[in-house]
Amino acid sequence: DKDGNTVLLGDPEGRYSLNQTYACLPKDDACYTFLIGGDYQWDPEIPPPTYSVFFDGELVRRSNSWLLDSVRFGGNCKPLCNQDDESLIEFFIYDRDSRYYEVEYEYEWDLNVTNHNSSATVSSGVVPQGPGISPLAHKIMCVPKDSCSSFYISAPNVTREVVRREPSSNSTDWTNITWVNVTTNETLYLRPVYTLAMDNVTYRKVQWYAPERSSGYGSNNQTTIMGRCTVGGLCDEQTQD
Repeated sequence: DKDGNTVLLGDPEGRYSLNQTYACLPKDDACYTFLIGGDYQWDPEIPPPTYSVFFDGELVRRSNSWLLDSVRFGGNCKPLCNQDDESLIEFFIYDRDSRYYEVEYEYEWDLNVTNHNSSATVSSGVVPQGPGISPLAHKIMCVPKDSCSSFYISAPNVTREVVRREPSSNSTDWTNITWVNVTTNETLYLRPVYTLAMDNVTYRKVQWYAPERSSGYGSNNQTTIMGRCTVGGLCDEQTQD
């Protein structure tokens, strides 16, 4: 709702299923946000899912071209940013892996306005993930219009203890192996999808493999530049490329 309280939260029953959800919502002073996200759109073998949102019997939105999406509806929705002198940045992230790993972790992010080799933090925070936490997160931020913005996100370095059955170090006869339980620390490799948009222009839409693997694949962090940016505003042209 308009105060940020979760009214409904749920997962589909399957990839090829029809899911319908209903809720009775107050009409007066109403403004609601519907959030939807997933990562099936990356798989060309799966038909694109479609969603529809109705409010008071009226179709608000129907779409089959989405990865992460938000819909605001109700009779009392106000602009989220000052439309005269601010730009709206929308950040979505969806981490399916958080459902399967029985550990808690966080993605850290930071939004800066950059100008002539200086920057000021506009907003920063974390995206918590883990048991009992929604894998879908959404954040709206406002920055000065016609500014250059830099969004930085870093991946957690998460490990968990796992027990594996391995041959005993004393086993020499491979026809009669003695197996033992060995507890080791395993690094979790994550595959979240996230998007960044400014004033409805998408600057990043990616499935991110994080953190960086020993092979060099993936990355520990990513930076996205948005808005009216120049090389001179981002770098020292005399000493940097």
